Amino acid sequence: MSDSPSREPNFPNRTLAVMDNLEFLRALDNDCIDLIAIDPPFAANETFTGKPKHRITEAERGEERALAARHGRAALDRYAKEDKQLTSVKDDWFWRDIDEAWMKALKDAGERVRAWEERREAGENLDTGEAPSARDRTLDAMREVIEAVSACATENEAAYIALMSVRLIECHRVLKDTGSIYVHCDWHANSYLRMLMDAIFGYDNLRNEIVWGYAPSGRAPKYGFHRKHDCILYYSKTDSPHFFHQHTDMLPETLNTYNKTDEEGRKYKESPSGRSYLDEQKGRPVPSWWTDIPSFGAATNSPERTGYALQKPLALYRRIIRASSNPGDVVLDLFAGCATTVVAAELEGRNWIACDWAYRASTMMMRRFYKEAGIVLSNMNVDVVHEAIGPTQGKLEYKNGLTIGPPDLARFPRQTEDPDDGVPALKTSTRAPISTSWTGRIPKDRAKEMLLEEFGPVCWGCGLDATRPNGSVDTGLLEVDHIRARNAKEGARGDDELYNLALLHATCNRRKGNRLTLEELRLENEQDDVLNVSSRLDLVDLFEAQQFAHRMLANYGQDSSIQ
Repeated sequence: MSDSPSREPNFPNRTLAVMDNLEFLRALDNDCIDLIAIDPPFAANETFTGKPKHRITEAERGEERALAARHGRAALDRYAKEDKQLTSVKDDWFWRDIDEAWMKALKDAGERVRAWEERREAGENLDTGEAPSARDRTLDAMREVIEAVSACATENEAAYIALMSVRLIECHRVLKDTGSIYVHCDWHANSYLRMLMDAIFGYDNLRNEIVWGYAPSGRAPKYGFHRKHDCILYYSKTDSPHFFHQHTDMLPETLNTYNKTDEEGRKYKESPSGRSYLDEQKGRPVPSWWTDIPSFGAATNSPERTGYALQKPLALYRRIIRASSNPGDVVLDLFAGCATTVVAAELEGRNWIACDWAYRASTMMMRRFYKEAGIVLSNMNVDVVHEAIGPTQGKLEYKNGLTIGPPDLARFPRQTEDPDDGVPALKTSTRAPISTSWTGRIPKDRAKEMLLEEFGPVCWGCGLDATRPNGSVDTGLLEVDHIRARNAKEGARGDDELYNLALLHATCNRRKGNRLTLEELRLENEQDDVLNVSSRLDLVDLFEAQQFAHRMLANYGQDSSIQ
């Protein structure tokens, strides 16, 4: 156990909270977590869709649906959409999701900091009790990072950093003084996240920028080298974290130097300082670049594979957990996904608490615990048992159980109140919202089905075909968007009617935004040589699409004339 005097968490071991992780973080006590290891979205501005290695059974689906039903009508509607997307990970971010009142709170904190500094520089005799709090200075630094990202990248990346910032400052609050946090990222937002974490955790508390390199696969980009490494940013809360060096096997040439054997059969080598025994050596210390753990791209037949989008290997997170926690410590994962972090924690003898937005995370967690840890997790909050993961055998041990939420937060009240820590309790979205102001005569989901049936699963902007090698269609790759933007900042505006709708790959949709029409997007794609067809003339004919829309709208008994 950790020797930190900090308290135990106010949630039980093996809790999976199915809810907004910000809300769950804010329900956790101060100083109660030993290690946070998260693999959040990377700000890639696209949707990643996987497919469970073994199909989701009706029994599992029924359990997920029953759980969602207990959380209300809105949760049940959300689950219905989630179920269609299999294991989709939506990784696109928009400034419209950011609560402006929350940004104003950050700006107000900055104004208090600057007003104090100006008075101090003017030589006023100031009462030290009026000095800006550490909280104000942190919020002001967060604001500066967000604005810097907006200036040097786009508002989409700035939105991602804003949404991460409100969570990371809560992570700082819940960590014990001996605690650490590991944030997995890649080239999309690595530099921005590092600035943000410098602002929250402190520049001096960056312990390592770990590089996880893996073998190249697939086609190299036209300009540049293969991007075949991720980064893991490792920060501690203070200057005295728990840390335990990890070691790998010795190199063969080093092993060969232990070429003598004593009377007890122990291998050793002679040196000026005396004998050195092989069985007393720990191996090579692990550096900050990790190339000894293959990704699933290089180990596609790994028995670990779940089919979950963006899954990481267990060995990666077992190393992190061994390095920065003791047996019995509490590990927190806020983006549980297919449960890699918590399975690693269980295998290493740690307690854990997890959160995920998706109800499917509970199924993936049950499956993995049964398969990889040999444990059947009973469920304290759901009556049905996950029989679909395999027969219960007598040798399997029933542990304390898996608490699936959203947990009753009133049942586990926070034992600490600290209004000066963290950020104002204002909501920020966890993902891009579904439009709530659709005005088309044909519902958006039905419009997508109609366009797929008539024109096939192809992007109208670049010609990308969403058909998988086995003949099935990955409809999650395609989104419905406007030929002319509904809220265009310049030029003619479109509407939500079928004649103004197209199917676009997520990347094309982000690129088009409100600044381009579909024709302009096609021209840019052709000029940049990113079309998946010979020329833009091979893309879906927009005149034919318009005629199709006329016919379909007429079938709805409406006037189909274009306004």
